[in-house]
Amino acid sequence: MKNQIIKNISANFLNLLISIFIGLLLTPVLVKKLGMEVYGILPIALFLTFYMGVIAQSLTASVNRFLIEKFISNEIDEANVIFNTAFILIISYVIILVACLFYPIVHIGDFLTVPNGHQPETINLFLCVLFSFMIAMLSSSLSVSMYAKNRIDLMQIGNILRNITKVTSILVFLRLDYISLTYIGFSILFSELIYLVYSIITWRFLTPELLLSRKFFRKSKVKEITSFSGWVLFDQVGTILFLKTDLVLVNTLMGSKENGEYSIATQFSDLLRSMAGLVASSLGPMMVILYEKKQLEQLISMTTAFVKLLSLTIAVPIILLCVFSKEILTLWLGSGFTHLSPLVCLVTLPLIINLGTLPILSINIAVKKIQVPALVNIILALVGIALSFILFKLTGLGYYGIAIAYTLTLTLKNAVFIPWYAASIMNIPKNTFFKTHLNSLLFLLMFYTMIYYIKYLSEKISVNLLVELFSLGVLGMFLTLVFYSKNERNVVFKMIKRK
Repeated sequence: MKNQIIKNISANFLNLLISIFIGLLLTPVLVKKLGMEVYGILPIALFLTFYMGVIAQSLTASVNRFLIEKFISNEIDEANVIFNTAFILIISYVIILVACLFYPIVHIGDFLTVPNGHQPETINLFLCVLFSFMIAMLSSSLSVSMYAKNRIDLMQIGNILRNITKVTSILVFLRLDYISLTYIGFSILFSELIYLVYSIITWRFLTPELLLSRKFFRKSKVKEITSFSGWVLFDQVGTILFLKTDLVLVNTLMGSKENGEYSIATQFSDLLRSMAGLVASSLGPMMVILYEKKQLEQLISMTTAFVKLLSLTIAVPIILLCVFSKEILTLWLGSGFTHLSPLVCLVTLPLIINLGTLPILSINIAVKKIQVPALVNIILALVGIALSFILFKLTGLGYYGIAIAYTLTLTLKNAVFIPWYAASIMNIPKNTFFKTHLNSLLFLLMFYTMIYYIKYLSEKISVNLLVELFSLGVLGMFLTLVFYSKNERNVVFKMIKRK
């Protein structure tokens, strides 16, 4: 079991490194080739895929939860019923969603600020995204076997294949001077087709006992799956309102060029979120399995350890990014983007708290207590949107006002409610997860002050930026060990030694 956790995290980490490399490579190329105004459309298109995937994610989360339960009890026929019922539900959802979105996409200029002369290619991009989403939903309905069998490593290998296919296709088109949003859309579509083939192969390899057949569809299971997935969906909608609607607001209120700038600044937070997500997603299946086996003490111990590990570990790149934001932006995109440095700090620094709580969220799924978190998520997300409008209209802060509103409400949820609620449903002391916040803040103050002073000294002796960042990163990782208890340090060293 522990070996598989290491495999899952390692595969996630490899996928993360490749994603970071692709982001660092592709963003400056696309900004240069397309221009900032046209580039600003891309994050909106990706937001659409994120939004459309919410319902499917809620369905697959329900399927994963029930499939694990059936595999543990060796009820293969019941597993087939759940698998096929969910597959038909997902296909039905895709057909309805495509029918609803086709007209708005064809008339995209009525809903978004599109640069003059680029409306046809923008429509093509969104249509490709829509069709790639249809394919992705087929893949997700088949990839549940990887999750149910706790093979997140195989899932991430598929994601790596998809990402490499996408970026390679884009670079080939650019090399052939096919420079437009249309060809970027073709690249996204092609990468999803490759992932679909991979999903079919892994589904047949991992779970040959899971068969696609209409005879396994049960109307009685629809309610069971959708009742749980409905609340997961509600919670996911709140997450989207927190994480992605700021891009739509910036585009609507300020324009495509400003949205391009805002999306560049938030790319760092997206990468850090992916970094934290690799740990949290690897723990998801294990937490469900431990809960089903009634191993609650081990579940709590594992969650607490990983919350602390994630909070302190993620703090190192966050602090380095904030202190060296101007230098990193100059190296990455050029000196013309250093004005985004304060925005980068604003959206990334609170992630020390916000990302550290990600492992706790899997407890809600494992225990099937998702209703209250979903309601709180939606309410605070709507508060964040309302506050964004207020700050934008009354203060003249521009996209800084939008960033402040979202950051405040998201941090309030993750710093206070999430750890308190998880402790409540597990019947453990309410301050169990709050202790990690204190450790994180103490480390933040100590390491931030140290790095700021080291940066001041290094400027006088002209140290290479990449060498300096790597050295300080290693130093930061070692300093985090001070904040672990002796037992926790042993756990960390054993995990590293094991790998």
